[in-house]
Amino acid sequence: TAINAPTEVIRGLNSFSYKLYQPVAKSLQGNLAVSPIGSYILLGLLHEGAVGPTKAEIEAVIGLPKDGLPAMARLVSGLDEQQSLALAQKIYIDSSVSLVPAFQAAVAPLLTDPVQALSFSADAVAATKVINDWVEQKTSGFIKDFLPTLPAETSSVLVSALHFKGNWKSQFDKKATRPAEFHPTPTETLTVPMMVQEDVRSVEVAGGTA
Repeated sequence: TAINAPTEVIRGLNSFSYKLYQPVAKSLQGNLAVSPIGSYILLGLLHEGAVGPTKAEIEAVIGLPKDGLPAMARLVSGLDEQQSLALAQKIYIDSSVSLVPAFQAAVAPLLTDPVQALSFSADAVAATKVINDWVEQKTSGFIKDFLPTLPAETSSVLVSALHFKGNWKSQFDKKATRPAEFHPTPTETLTVPMMVQEDVRSVEVAGGTA
């Protein structure tokens, strides 16, 4: 299903994704699964509350369009309409502080749940559990104990959770899966189970074919 989102936002998200994947891939070993859109949205929220050089640096990294969060909100709205995808954002604040009303109004279209106050100073363990339970619920139970216990001096937590379960438009026959060579690097070869299907279109991407 096509997603009706501003071209500037899609371009900014694609650029940010490329910037994020490179350092993460270099720092981790083994299989890697990263969802740049969560970080992209959270940086958009931070951009709204930032000022001066910090605001400029965030804007340069995420390539936020001129109409800012409203454009990003249209992207999130389009993704929310996808049956196989669940995307959720929420802000938690310590009960000793409050959000500036103008900021809260600006970020509201990007939040799937209302801002919630927790008492980190009184019981950081319990407050962290509330956040972890929310993440677990939003990811259909796949992500548990997302955060370690946060320090008592925590003033705010911005969280983005994503759950995706999609189906192939053209289903693969399990009986057709067979061992084949896979090249994780130009000099390394592994034998892995490969799904097989005839008449599957391929696209050229940087460094190879997908």
